Amino acid sequence: MAKLPSTRDVQEALKHILWTRDGKTITASEAYQLLAEHFQLDPTLTRRVIRHGAGQENAWQNRCRTARRNLVALGAMERSPRNQWSLTESARKGMRRNLRELGL
Repeated sequence: MAKLPSTRDVQEALKHILWTRDGKTITASEAYQLLAEHFQLDPTLTRRVIRHGAGQENAWQNRCRTARRNLVALGAMERSPRNQWSLTESARKGMRRNLRELGL
């Protein structure tokens, strides 16, 4: 059975996707789609449901939100406004610095 990418892999891909947006925000729905395309996930995998307490939720969306929460906690993504995902200025500066160090 196919598996979702790890949370760490989703975090790295999400940072890359947001970096390519040059400071523009994306919605959660856009992030789910762009990340699924990045990992070339089969649509059936992105619709898989997991149980949470008395309810259930989409496993792929949960994985993406967890990656976002981790990046917010690390200071790499903005906490708000709601449903607007973007890198922090310090994360963008760090990525630019890394690219310069690599000669890119």
